[in-house]
Amino acid sequence: GLGVASRRHLARQMLKTRSCFSTCPDDVIDSIMDRASSIKLTKGDVLYRQGEPGESLMVVLEGRLKVVKTTADAKEVV
Repeated sequence: GLGVASRRHLARQMLKTRSCFSTCPDDVIDSIMDRASSIKLTKGDVLYRQGEPGESLMVVLEGRLKVVKTTADAKEVV
């Protein structure tokens, strides 16, 4: 996996080149990065549950996420 410095560098690069923030000046990107933290999840961990308030920006640096919606009859839609 990536070290802390490598993850921060990659996250900054992704914000600057592959996101809606790509046109922002460097000081805005720096401000976002100053507030950033890094987490590592393993298979089966839950990052966010349906209905929870969306209060953060998340950037996936490595791996994949599975997005699931649970229907009224308890079926999972991936």
